[in-house]
Amino acid sequence: MKKLKTILLILLTATFVQGQNYEQMDNYVRALEFKSNVDLVEMAEEITAKSNTDEERLRAIFVWIAHNIEYDVKSFKSGKIPNSTAIGVVQKGRAVCEGYSNLFQELASNVGIKSFIVSGFSKGYGYQNRKKLETSDHAWNIVLLNNDWYLIDATWGAGHLNMRGRYVPAMQEKYFMADPAFFVTEHLPEDPAMQLLPCPIKPKEFLQDSSKVLKIARSKEKCYSYRDTLAAYIQLDTVQQKVASAERMYRYFNDNVYKPAILLNQAAYAYSKPLNDGSVDLNKKLELAQKSLKYYKRAEEILSGAARPHERDLKRMVKQNIANVEKFIDFYKK
Repeated sequence: MKKLKTILLILLTATFVQGQNYEQMDNYVRALEFKSNVDLVEMAEEITAKSNTDEERLRAIFVWIAHNIEYDVKSFKSGKIPNSTAIGVVQKGRAVCEGYSNLFQELASNVGIKSFIVSGFSKGYGYQNRKKLETSDHAWNIVLLNNDWYLIDATWGAGHLNMRGRYVPAMQEKYFMADPAFFVTEHLPEDPAMQLLPCPIKPKEFLQDSSKVLKIARSKEKCYSYRDTLAAYIQLDTVQQKVASAERMYRYFNDNVYKPAILLNQAAYAYSKPLNDGSVDLNKKLELAQKSLKYYKRAEEILSGAARPHERDLKRMVKQNIANVEKFIDFYKK
């Protein structure tokens, strides 16, 4: 009994000390203020100055954002996306999800932590039971910490909109390094690997009540390794990451054509940029042009059944890009 009491005392003391450390760090972080022209590297270093581990650094960033960035309700309701760059968010002090995730990624990267922005579907404010998913509406982050991946939603972690559509600031720690099975009840990434589950739930499953989604997520048996998929993903250059993610998105949910086509269009454009650079060898230009054409045509293929106005607009743009690259190839091959 005496030994048991000693063990319990040690555990309680450790928990108390951790709580005290977080309280001290949180108080330090909340008190920080930065000028609008702040250097984001220096900002990240100052926010994490009291942190000893990468987990504490991530938490410090999460806490600072939660207490200093307000949700931009006006932009959300109007549908107009504000300046969502990391520095733009700091300067304005307001953002929608894109801005929150951009700022979180920038600050995490500036202290040496790998982070990616994830786009997807959500069950947030105004969500009503739907029969199908259409356009992704939210963004959050995944981070690599101690050789494993974790989910963080800095937007929902900062507060929420109440029934009247008013923003209520209130830090929600459940969105910091969240349990993937819980997280997927409200967040469905376009790229299934970003679910961080042993077997991804399907779009139709996501549309069920959250309690049912949780049960499904917890009961699925392993069907692949997201760790292996993401380990291979981070070895790719940024252009090939877009291609890999686009293909996973389309295989997972082929009704969702817009984002995969956007990523492929971006990849194709990246390969076409040097075509007007006089310092690049002609043979290299032709090689890049063929790569560019390949991904433009893949985007066109994915958009073949485009039905929504923004999808048709993208399809027209892709067709024009294909024509431009083919013209370049034909001209220099003669």
